[in-house]
Amino acid sequence: MENIKDETIESILYRQLSTAGRELHRRRGEKPTQERILFIIHRHGGAVTQREMQEMLKIRQGSLSEVVSKLEDKGLIVKTQDPADKRRMVLQLTPEGEALREENHRLTKEDDSHLFDILSNEEKAQLSGIMEKLLSDWKGGNP
Repeated sequence: MENIKDETIESILYRQLSTAGRELHRRRGEKPTQERILFIIHRHGGAVTQREMQEMLKIRQGSLSEVVSKLEDKGLIVKTQDPADKRRMVLQLTPEGEALREENHRLTKEDDSHLFDILSNEEKAQLSGIMEKLLSDWKGGNP
């Protein structure tokens, strides 16, 4: 383990987790937000309002509009007015968008299946337990 003088174990862990997060993000490709939008629409039955998407992604409306426009231009989603409330816009997958989402899902599963090959099953279980404990604490609002 890399040890910089006067560095605490907590700062080492933070740096390692940050590096792992960046590496996982890099493995997902160049357009993770676009892929995530396709996945979220699929997971919500093929349609979600733009406002719901913004809340799920926790991004600004302008940023979401930019990504949505790119997906529309590629023919992967369509944006239509909600017939029940004309102020709301609904995002839906096109057949091409669903096909790309399915291919991304397949490739992700393939990649994920090898991420932890270096660890034994016991080590994987330990890591999972530790990550679950940390994430539960962090999501609970503890500093």
